[in-house]
Amino acid sequence: MASRQPGLIAEFFEQRMGPVVTLIYRRFWLIILVALLVTVGALYAMIGGLVVEGGPKLRVNTNLVSLIPENYRSVQALNKIQAKVAGIDKLEILIQSDDFDASLRFGQHLLPKLMELPNPATGEPYIGTIEYRNDIEFFEKHQLLFLSQETLHNLQRSLEDRIQEEKNKINPLFVDDLFGDEPDEDADAENLSLEELEERYEAQVPKEYLATEDGSILMLRCYPFGSSLNLSLSQSLYTAVEDLIARENPTSFHPTMFVELGGEIRNRVEEYTVITTDAVRNLGGGLTLQILLIMAFFRQPFNLKRYTSVWGKAYGVISGSARQFVAALLIAVPLILSIIWTFGLASLVIGGLNTITVFLFVILFGMGIDFGIHTYSRYLETRLGGADVLTSLQTTILKTGAGIFTAATTTAVAFYALMVADFKGFSDFGFIAGSGILLSMIAMLLLLPAFVTLGEKLGVIQAVRVTLPGSAVARTGPLKNYRAVLIGTVVVGAVVAVFVPRLSFEYNFRDLRANLPGLQGVKAKIHDLKVDAEGEDLGTPAVILADSHEDLVELVDVLNGLKAQDTVFPTIHKVESIFDKLPQDQEEKLAIIREIRTLVDEEALDVVQGEDRDRVVRLRTALEVDEPFTLDQTPLSVKRKFFGKDGSVGEFVLIYPSVLLRDGLNSIEFARDLRSLSTMDGIQTPSGATYYASSGSVVSADMLVLMQRDAKIAITLTTAMIILFLYLSFRSVKYTLFVLAPLTVGFLALWGVQLLFGIKYNLFNMVILPVVIGYGVDDAVHMVHRYVEEGVGSLRRVIRTTGWAVFMTTLTTSAGFAGLILVRHGGLKSMGTLAVIGLSLTMLASLVFLPAALQWYEVRQSRRR
Repeated sequence: MASRQPGLIAEFFEQRMGPVVTLIYRRFWLIILVALLVTVGALYAMIGGLVVEGGPKLRVNTNLVSLIPENYRSVQALNKIQAKVAGIDKLEILIQSDDFDASLRFGQHLLPKLMELPNPATGEPYIGTIEYRNDIEFFEKHQLLFLSQETLHNLQRSLEDRIQEEKNKINPLFVDDLFGDEPDEDADAENLSLEELEERYEAQVPKEYLATEDGSILMLRCYPFGSSLNLSLSQSLYTAVEDLIARENPTSFHPTMFVELGGEIRNRVEEYTVITTDAVRNLGGGLTLQILLIMAFFRQPFNLKRYTSVWGKAYGVISGSARQFVAALLIAVPLILSIIWTFGLASLVIGGLNTITVFLFVILFGMGIDFGIHTYSRYLETRLGGADVLTSLQTTILKTGAGIFTAATTTAVAFYALMVADFKGFSDFGFIAGSGILLSMIAMLLLLPAFVTLGEKLGVIQAVRVTLPGSAVARTGPLKNYRAVLIGTVVVGAVVAVFVPRLSFEYNFRDLRANLPGLQGVKAKIHDLKVDAEGEDLGTPAVILADSHEDLVELVDVLNGLKAQDTVFPTIHKVESIFDKLPQDQEEKLAIIREIRTLVDEEALDVVQGEDRDRVVRLRTALEVDEPFTLDQTPLSVKRKFFGKDGSVGEFVLIYPSVLLRDGLNSIEFARDLRSLSTMDGIQTPSGATYYASSGSVVSADMLVLMQRDAKIAITLTTAMIILFLYLSFRSVKYTLFVLAPLTVGFLALWGVQLLFGIKYNLFNMVILPVVIGYGVDDAVHMVHRYVEEGVGSLRRVIRTTGWAVFMTTLTTSAGFAGLILVRHGGLKSMGTLAVIGLSLTMLASLVFLPAALQWYEVRQSRRR
């Protein structure tokens, strides 16, 4: 026996929505017209700027910095760096051929053309500086000035000792001191051989070209204006350079020549390309599968028996095939219109999308289709029972509509709770998703009935059975084995709960990228080349922009002090400023060099023999330096990476990491060692100034720390809002707990699968958790509402009707996310995997555990009576 549904929402629908449904039925054309006009307005809000100057326009902000509030220190510092520094992130051009001279000619030919490439957005050049060659003569002349005074004194002592040793050999009167050597005043000083010292000062002379030892690869290292975090800028630069290289025809310089691009710029572009092509293509396949599933669920009969002729049967096949699209169109069209409304609203309120919210179309389509399937399946079920169109619409909206409204508003509230987060990947996602859920619910409760009425008027809708197969008798009677289901669920859930703390977060960014084989090959070549040409492969540095020369000097001292103090987990490899290229105490060093030169000129060549004599001969060239050099005399190849946008040498510090920053934990530690997380106080100089380092890795570290903090707040607030809203909707603790129970079981099952297969949370798939929460609540709300409507003893019927609709909605939504599992991008793949597993398990909890819990409650109440 059916009972009155509890709660404010159910009462409102039963008492107020009848006249609304009648109005929709009678004025269906007006409802459709209003919806189309709203859609036109939303489209203008999205693309108006493309049509009318100054009009609204929905933009996709591909800059990862946009995911963090502008008042964060790392963002403010990065904006200042981008405004003044010529470029930190690199685009590396690898010119490869069997003839190094040919590669060099092509590189020199390409160099001025690269520097002249214009950025269409600003009219200014893309590239600020390019490195490929070092001024060898300058370094050979000044190599001794780059050594410390202690090392120069060591060189002087070693020469004196070597000269004295040779003199002793040719002195027949020399005998060893029988009483031992006299105490050496410099006993604690470093004692190096001439060979070891030669290695030290010759190490100050870099190789002439950025090239491999065999000359097979020559690299041009380009520093563009801006940052590779701006994906649009990186992509346009990458395309422009590729087009330029193709136009200049490398094979015309040598038949074996080919060119590859690498560096941070290409890494970002490859990720963006995978996301916008491969991912979108697979998502399109998921949407197609969703439409096909709806057609299969709501398939229409062909009715070929009414036709006798061949042509008639052919017409019957054609018309019957066309009718298969009716259900898909009736559900998809209102849903697509609601999604357009959503993004039009986002354009007006937020102003654009980011790299996380850009894929909300698929999420909203998957969640909104849920409401359409529940509405349309209940309508067909009622029509199949013999009711007319208006009565069927009223039954659908008054009964199922209450469950849809409760599920939609609960899910929307859960998404809106994310808006408290500073991390815009959460806050923007929450606003757009919450608004999209409400608008799709409105479309399904008001616009779908209008389209159904139109379909009935046109005679294209025919009622079909949309419940699980089975006789009417099989839909009665209590469920069996419910105790085993409950006991098994409790035992497994308890075991999983014990191990839940072992769930981990994926910090390795490499596992969250596309990792294309071609890109990995280029990275390996660049690494080997850097080791060959420069002796090490330095990562992308963080930057601190100083206010003055005095502050710059203090910053370098403070940073070197931080580096020396960190012995537990050091992350700073090298601190570098332009003044490191200008040796200190040059006059004092020159005085020592003059003494060494006198020593070599007067005695060394006369007495020193063997390999050491050759070393002394080579040393004489370096000893010819006789005056200090200034910053203006420093080679361009040295100063280039310290250039500001105005062409002058900038006052900033480069801090190179000693750890791989593709590991998020390393990025956080690096930012923490630099005191530059936005939760920290920055770097304090002795003069009282405060500075913050920034770079892509520092911003990423800030983003990770912010996301993890906000995730805890958002999930806690979301759960609290769901519980509160469910209680207000049902006005019953009992039914609130029944709705929450399968959600809890579903998440325990999800965590169990994650622990079993090592599936970690990460920067991308964290946004799927609110989707799983919303869907878990949605499924349970529909089941509980239908159970309350049907009354005690109706569980089999509820499973075969509403349960079948829940199964269909989960399958269609999972089909949309399944497309992500096939992409090559690790982050998107993890989103699809977590979504499909989470949605499937919460659906099973609603179809298996919830009915078992309700059956247990029925039996318990019956025994009490």
